[in-house]
Amino acid sequence: MTTAGGLVRCLIDADWPPGAGSPKAEVLARRLGKARARPVQWAGEVELLHRLLSAQAGDGASVLEVACGVGLTLLELSHRGLRVTGLEYDPALCRLAESAARHFGIPGRSAAGDACALPFADGSFDSVYSRSFFEHVYDVDAALREQVRVLRPGGTLVISDGNLLNIRQLVDMLVLYPIRSRGRYGGLKWIFTKNRVHRDLYGYLARGRDEDIKTPSWWRRKIRSYPELTLVEATTSARHVHPGWPRLLWPFIGACLVVAKKAIGSPLDA
Repeated sequence: MTTAGGLVRCLIDADWPPGAGSPKAEVLARRLGKARARPVQWAGEVELLHRLLSAQAGDGASVLEVACGVGLTLLELSHRGLRVTGLEYDPALCRLAESAARHFGIPGRSAAGDACALPFADGSFDSVYSRSFFEHVYDVDAALREQVRVLRPGGTLVISDGNLLNIRQLVDMLVLYPIRSRGRYGGLKWIFTKNRVHRDLYGYLARGRDEDIKTPSWWRRKIRSYPELTLVEATTSARHVHPGWPRLLWPFIGACLVVAKKAIGSPLDA
């Protein structure tokens, strides 16, 4: 599906299978509704991810999405020619993603597993990415090591995560999140407990952190601590989405965006 301008039409505009009978049908409905409420922003995020992930390996690149959820991003990228495999902790979410793939005739697949012990061989993928994942994982370094391990030498790692400097996100976490969750999450207590690992987080993660968002500078230090990775950028999505805005404002707009390359002949390939 393409638009009159030649751009690929987003799948969120199409009719999705409703997930009837699935205990996670409401998750699908909620995430579809959120994406459809901001179609221009969603299309921009998908196109940016597609460009970053296919930059080196081309449109046929093999890609792993860690924490693929109900498969929205997975299927959008598969629709654009990437060979995407999703990894999700909850098998019910995997089934929703694969049902949608069959519905659209797209060869995207989803596997259930722990992101800190990926069920894939070393060097299996040209690119690995995640969206809003590291802010929830119970062990950031274990998850990052696993993503580097399954990435081929010369492959691209892309991370999109929450941004602690984003004013809009801070207002949401401190004011709106407590209202939505009836005081269970967010607020001032979140600032001091966001790096704490909780059991049964949100009712479907065995262990995880509640929105442990970081800053671009934190991500720069983290990536540089891995000798097998070469940092390409650790900034925010504003650099790509709002390039005309003053550079001084970029840290306070959009999500953290990290792009790194795995060295050829890195220690994890030995």
